[in-house]
Amino acid sequence: MYMGRAEQRCLEEVKLQYDKNEIRYYGISIEEQQQLHVLIDTAQDTDGETTTFPDFIGENGWIEHFKVSSSKHNKKGSENSRKIANINRAIEKQIESSINEKSLIHPFSSSFYSNGNSLENYRKSLENNWENHYQSYLKEQGKMKALEISAYMIESDDDFLKVARFDDLREGIIQHGNTELPFEIIYDKAVMEYILQHASYLNYVIFKSNYLVSILKTTAISKIIDELDYKNIVVYPIQGIAMRYGFHIGTESKLPDSFQP
Repeated sequence: MYMGRAEQRCLEEVKLQYDKNEIRYYGISIEEQQQLHVLIDTAQDTDGETTTFPDFIGENGWIEHFKVSSSKHNKKGSENSRKIANINRAIEKQIESSINEKSLIHPFSSSFYSNGNSLENYRKSLENNWENHYQSYLKEQGKMKALEISAYMIESDDDFLKVARFDDLREGIIQHGNTELPFEIIYDKAVMEYILQHASYLNYVIFKSNYLVSILKTTAISKIIDELDYKNIVVYPIQGIAMRYGFHIGTESKLPDSFQP
């Protein structure tokens, strides 16, 4: 089985954010940022197979990718992932049906409604994925001893989780603009404490969502937790419609990479 596009696309988006100097760093020195850049810039697919750990190896380290979701899960995976796959198939059909049309530009769109998202779902998803990849790491750790840097690249499906940062939660005091912040893992103490348990073998977590990219140094988690006032941070789920739309140009029936599940 060949590696899907998701892993490579996620890495390319992280590279893009680095080039734009828009990555958020937590507990990471300038020198460490430069070392991470070398890893991200030189990371190559290991052998083109999804079952091989790690997904990428660079000049100075390795990166393993997995996805985490706040949606409901069953044996088939996350509910949101299945819905995203469905709307991508709908877009593919729209593109295919436009091939014989005379117009060069063909609009497409599809959407789904999401509810039942929760922080608890997100925690379970992260821990289950992490444990599965940790078992793979244990089997392959010998071949990676010479690599200096180790990183998990977590692609986060958290569009329906938001963060509110209060100045004083008891009084309901909150600054304008702090009511619907994009979610990232630093905002959940339970997730941070879980990751800290694995700091002995994992140096960094690269967190990529639809809103941002951040990189967290695992051994700095205790300090980060101390600096964040969790009693005034609330992570809450929302319901809503996710829509994807755009224009297909030309006669190719292939779905644009950015819309692949």
